[in-house]
Amino acid sequence: MEEEHPRNTLLGDLVENDVTYEDLMVVERDLWDAEVEMLRHQIVVYEHIYARRAAFADRIKNFWPLVFEQAPPEIDRYFTIDDQKILLYSLLSFSVHRFEFDTAAPSKGDPRSLSFRFTFKENQFFEETVLEKKFWNRMGKDHICRLVSEPVRITWKEGVNKEKFGNDLTYGVLDLVCDVFEAEKKATNGTPKATKELARLQKELKKEIEKGLGGHSFFAWFGYVGPKISAEESAANTAKYAEKRRKEKAGEVPTEEEIEAAAEEDEDYEDHDESREIFLGGGETLATHLAEELWPDALKFFGLALEETTKSDSEFESDDDDDDGDEDVDEQPAKIPGPDGEDAKIAEDDSDDERPKKKRKN
Repeated sequence: MEEEHPRNTLLGDLVENDVTYEDLMVVERDLWDAEVEMLRHQIVVYEHIYARRAAFADRIKNFWPLVFEQAPPEIDRYFTIDDQKILLYSLLSFSVHRFEFDTAAPSKGDPRSLSFRFTFKENQFFEETVLEKKFWNRMGKDHICRLVSEPVRITWKEGVNKEKFGNDLTYGVLDLVCDVFEAEKKATNGTPKATKELARLQKELKKEIEKGLGGHSFFAWFGYVGPKISAEESAANTAKYAEKRRKEKAGEVPTEEEIEAAAEEDEDYEDHDESREIFLGGGETLATHLAEELWPDALKFFGLALEETTKSDSEFESDDDDDDGDEDVDEQPAKIPGPDGEDAKIAEDDSDDERPKKKRKN
């Protein structure tokens, strides 16, 4: 007699219990709601701490370039060599804001909407000194929240690196995404001319996306749009979700009509088509990594950069000792003001042209 597989026995026991899948999903939704409430509290607590950190970071040369240079693999993999040049040479500051949330009224506003602000000094690639990318948290018909954005146009400088696109690291695709986005707004009035122009631009964009050239740069991320969920649609879906949660907490059992209607909405929902995006790897994914890893742990990554710098300097001095014998070495690491106003022994070159030391790849 063939022995029954243990997994089949486990599944059989599972089928016989009186707990439904919907019971588990109610608990899951409780956890989701709790996470949002914890985030509200966390933002209020962290606000002043981040402000203090920003004040210190402004006094440390190359703070944010060094932080980005030590970014974890989930973020670092999005940077090309040219991207790294811009971030290491030209980045002055970086910040993340939960712009729809008001700390003065923490029960209002969505704490999951994000704004990323990059401040640059003059560089050879683009004209802007500030680039800001916003993501709105929107709820779809399936009651799942996603980040929705708008493309940000960048004014690229003319250059010798690329014959046709100057110093445009996206090879013209970011501009095309912005053109399509603007054409979509104009086409809402339904005029034949606007609709025809939109179709032409969409066709051109699809062709460029298939080439795959413009999506490798980090700066293509500024062209990410995400799912097409309007603020009005999100508000309506959020109201339905709130009513559903009210009934769940009150112990009300959904009717068959409500269950069938919810199932039909799930079938009709069209998930976001990533093939229409120019940024390879997912714009929402990178936004989440920046907001939940790089931003809160900036001091940790800066510390790693200092360790690498100190280690490299020690090895360099050791090599000098080996080469010069007992010859004295007079040069000392430069100092920068520490948080308490005294000099902190952090190695740094005062030259604006010096690139922060690169971390080692093992």
